[in-house]
Amino acid sequence: MREQEQKGLPDSQRQIRFDGIDGLRAVAILGVVAFHTRPSLLEGGFIGVTMFFVITGFLATRSVIRAVDSHGTFQYGRYLGRRIKRLWPATLATIALTAPFAWLFAPSLLDKVRTDALPGALFASNWVNIFRKLPYFAAAGLPSPLTHLWFLALVMQFYLVWPLLIMAIGRLVRAKWARTVVMVIIVLASSAAMWLLFDPDDTSRVYYGTDTRLAELAMGAMLAMLMQRADRTADDRKQTDDGRGASAIILDVFGWLSLLALCAGFWFMNGYDDTMYHGGYLVAAILGALALAGAIRGVSLPRVLGCAPLRYLGSRSYSLYLMHYPLLQFMNPATRTEALPWWGWLIEAAVIWTATEAFYQLVEATRMYEPTPRSRHARASVEPSGRLRPGSWVMAALGIVTVAALTWAPVNWEQIAHDRMIQLRPELAEPAKPLALPKPKSIEKPSDDGTASNNATANQTNDDGSERNGDSAKPTSPSVTPIAEKVPDNLDVSEYHYDPNTGSCNADIMMIGDSVTSGTKDAIQAAFPNGYINGKPNRQMPQAVSVFQQATTAGHSGSVIIYGLGTNGIIRNEQVVQQLIDLAGGKPVYFVTIRMPYPNQEKNNNSMMRAAASHNGNVGIIDWYKYSEGHGEYLYDDGIHPNMTGAYAYATMLRQAVCGQ
Repeated sequence: MREQEQKGLPDSQRQIRFDGIDGLRAVAILGVVAFHTRPSLLEGGFIGVTMFFVITGFLATRSVIRAVDSHGTFQYGRYLGRRIKRLWPATLATIALTAPFAWLFAPSLLDKVRTDALPGALFASNWVNIFRKLPYFAAAGLPSPLTHLWFLALVMQFYLVWPLLIMAIGRLVRAKWARTVVMVIIVLASSAAMWLLFDPDDTSRVYYGTDTRLAELAMGAMLAMLMQRADRTADDRKQTDDGRGASAIILDVFGWLSLLALCAGFWFMNGYDDTMYHGGYLVAAILGALALAGAIRGVSLPRVLGCAPLRYLGSRSYSLYLMHYPLLQFMNPATRTEALPWWGWLIEAAVIWTATEAFYQLVEATRMYEPTPRSRHARASVEPSGRLRPGSWVMAALGIVTVAALTWAPVNWEQIAHDRMIQLRPELAEPAKPLALPKPKSIEKPSDDGTASNNATANQTNDDGSERNGDSAKPTSPSVTPIAEKVPDNLDVSEYHYDPNTGSCNADIMMIGDSVTSGTKDAIQAAFPNGYINGKPNRQMPQAVSVFQQATTAGHSGSVIIYGLGTNGIIRNEQVVQQLIDLAGGKPVYFVTIRMPYPNQEKNNNSMMRAAASHNGNVGIIDWYKYSEGHGEYLYDDGIHPNMTGAYAYATMLRQAVCGQ
């Protein structure tokens, strides 16, 4: 539609697209994608979701309030129909594509897809995750390739309820200041709900909750109301368009500062920080609203954010959001135990972008935009028919069939996934054999002149274990050194005996752990016949206190304490670790580092254990993360639990740390 035809259209039918908003979308999606990489390139990139919420609240409220102010009514059914056409086919297409690709490349994820397909298709993923108690930042096991659909679920729930509320506010409250007060109340109420309902052991309720995340959407809505002008004069319009007014300069400055602050949050924040739930998301929403205001009415910010590359990326942000997450799960299996090389990242980026562009062209509905003199930084648009592309219909139909098959078909999907997993990893079907154990490396000590003392002429060993220097020899005990990242200062290896015939050590260890310990218990018990091994799935570190006390009361007091914990939940502070150290009463203590497909939790928990070890001489670190590096054959597909081969390796690692052999 041409520019002159646009002038005769009422505001309720004219769609305005601001180039700066597309650029802001681009920044947000870059943060989200970087956060989801493994390992995460930006630990605070999840703040990009808050930016999307603010933009969504702004655009949704703007269209409703304009219609109500102009005509006194709003076509709710038509509005909701457009949103369903926008979200549902793409969601169904994502499910239709994810299921077969999961079977092909990551069969261990197929069960996750099966359980999440129906909630995803019905826009209920966020609340289902709440009922399942699946924290976004610390879920146990493999992440589902459809986890990211929680965002679309929450947005659709917002679209269902919010227009009705805005219609009521628009009719009952005419003054701009009064409407703003109502929005402030909603924002504060939602933020208070997040604060009060926050549970550090299970953040799913406040992270996924529609009510607790409403503040971010309402912040965008409040901006829409503040910027709404039912009757704008020609001078006002010219001032806004030229961008030379004082208000435009102020918005530009605050917009830049807010955008820089959000980018800093991408780098410095993390999802485990309690402050995010105690006002952090609210601060991010305020910064997002200021950045959005600057992107719309500022001076330089709209030009920068409206540049062609950012505009292009922002226009694909929806397709990129849907495609990137499952592809990252497929291309970065949890069993990969080595860092991806730089060229690997480039290949993955190319694959993701190719899939994104194909999805955009095939599935995502298009809109035609024509320039209008209304603003230099905005373009007016009209959706000609709201029709979906043929690809959208086809993929949506395939999505419905896929959801129905995964949910109700009388098919043993677990067996199908297992058979495919064996095809990809035949070693999982073979009975495990104990690994040939490498001999511990001797540690060379420098002599007075700086050369190694164990050279052929100066220091040699006879067959009977005695040491000879030149022509003389004297009987000595073979030196055995524990092999660990950090060995407790008071660990006396001479107390223990290693039997090379059985591969066992007589040390009476006491080990308390989670599902990794319980899954490797037989191998550990074979390595330590006199040890007490207590492992239980889903056990968190604070729960080990009562387990230790009960075990000691029952007479299981080991001379060396080993803790294999950390895969179930975040260790929030060093005091949690210190409490377990104090229970040992000064005995040698080892903590075993974790390996899991949640890099942020992995890094945080391992750092907490190392920090506690550095402050306690009787505490050592056994580095399972390093020991298993480059050995994907040690792990089941979940990237957490050792298979039988890995169990023998795990037990060997523990034995070498305690007995040195």
